Amino acid sequence: RRVGPDVPEKPETALLKPLRFRALMEARSGDERLTAFRRLAALADRTLNVREIADALLDWTDERQRRWVFEYWNADPQPTRTPQADAPAKDTVA
Repeated sequence: RRVGPDVPEKPETALLKPLRFRALMEARSGDERLTAFRRLAALADRTLNVREIADALLDWTDERQRRWVFEYWNADPQPTRTPQADAPAKDTVA
């Protein structure tokens, strides 16, 4: 969360710019991930949770990536639905 934008509407406020974040998300090889995580640590001024970074580096699963995307953008992974959105559409007779 520390490296993401203050609000999604202002991506320029992120310490780790969206393009670099995308590169981190798309890193597949160990070397690519290591490089991306080093940049992340440097940009965050080494104020990150070291255990989380090490765990992520060693176990870069789809679920972890998904969680990071939501945290980066400060988004709720399961938005609350309004009762109106869940209600079935009513048939109308014209």
